[in-house]
Amino acid sequence: MTLFIGGTRSGKSLCAERYAAQFELPVLYLATAELDDEDMELTIRIMDHQIRRPLSWTTFEQPTNLVMALEHAPPGTVVLLDCFSRLVHNLLEAHRDDQAQASASLAEELDAILATTQARNLTLIIVTKELGMGLGTDTPEDRAYHDLLGLANQRISAVADEVYLVIAGLPIELKHLAPVWHRA
Repeated sequence: MTLFIGGTRSGKSLCAERYAAQFELPVLYLATAELDDEDMELTIRIMDHQIRRPLSWTTFEQPTNLVMALEHAPPGTVVLLDCFSRLVHNLLEAHRDDQAQASASLAEELDAILATTQARNLTLIIVTKELGMGLGTDTPEDRAYHDLLGLANQRISAVADEVYLVIAGLPIELKHLAPVWHRA
């Protein structure tokens, strides 16, 4: 498993796509963002991603419950999940009135993704946002999102083989830079 993490417009998705292409294996692209008639900027971003994707890749657009797509992926498939941070957003929206349920749903979803990836011998590449380096609003909803995503990102990075922080389009591998005392 490989994690690509970075801020908005850092180039994390493009780096993850280039990384996935290097395997020269079938790629399943799991897209968690949905077109929104009221959010033209998001729609344009989604279309940019769609246009950039190779035609040979299979795309599965699913805002939550990603295991359905993973269960149909042939063993050995490269799976590019873009974007985990949107998955967290989608789960929070689905459980808007119950943050504890959103947290439980996220834990279940992540457990299922990791277990299915291992059971089916898939190569998983996850794209997610790093929210800890930028400004954020201070609403209860934003704090809940930042907390859930931050904890999930930590969990993913702990089990990932490689973690790339993408800044200005440049991927920097972090796990090998971590001090020895932290790797144990």
